[in-house]
Amino acid sequence: MLIELEGHHVAYTYSYLSNAQGLASNEPVERFLPGEQKLTLEQALEKVEGTCRLLSLTFTLAELPRLREAIKSATSYGDLQTPINIFRLRMHDELKARLFLYVPPIEAGFYGVKQPFGAEVEAKFTDAISDMEEAGNCIALGRSTAAVFHLMRILERGVQSFGLALSVLDPSEKNWQNILDEVNKKIKALPDATVNEKSIRASYAEAAANLFNVKLAWRNPVMHPKASYTPEESADIYDKTRSFMKHLAGIL
Repeated sequence: MLIELEGHHVAYTYSYLSNAQGLASNEPVERFLPGEQKLTLEQALEKVEGTCRLLSLTFTLAELPRLREAIKSATSYGDLQTPINIFRLRMHDELKARLFLYVPPIEAGFYGVKQPFGAEVEAKFTDAISDMEEAGNCIALGRSTAAVFHLMRILERGVQSFGLALSVLDPSEKNWQNILDEVNKKIKALPDATVNEKSIRASYAEAAANLFNVKLAWRNPVMHPKASYTPEESADIYDKTRSFMKHLAGIL
């Protein structure tokens, strides 16, 4: 299971504890602890608890009731120095046992995007919605080859629809050049006597050009992904596939 954390969650949570510790330790141990300071500490713990639950910090959560009770019964700042320090160290130890991965901003732009290929593509290719979203997620998480497999599934549906619209039989079973040769042959045979016919023919020709760009990005003579792809290659195939599918959805 992947847990999404906004960049500030852990840092801010830990700072709440640091501030709470500072609040307790920077005061004379015998100084009276007023009610408003107790409230400040309790509010900080609410923030801390949320992140601890999100990250399943079991032992830190087990310490939480004891710290709350210590705050409730404390009469001086000195009463909280040890309980807060124990709680903070426990959280620190558990956080060290967690694996955190950072997604750079460019790759993060691919993650969790709804309708990444546009609403029109999703409306025309509803059975490819999951693959469209997962292709972007895989790019964001550095799973380049997996992203291309999802893009292959999207493209298969697009090429099949494109081929059927031009009466090209079983386009997905052919290699790239055969598909393009047959598609271009059919496009050249389309009527172009009227303005509308010329427009239709031009739209199909543009779709074929986009498909050719996908072929170049794919770098494989047959319509199957190669053994592995680099992040740059998968991003390129993603962009080319999206362009093809968006144009195709507009003409089908």
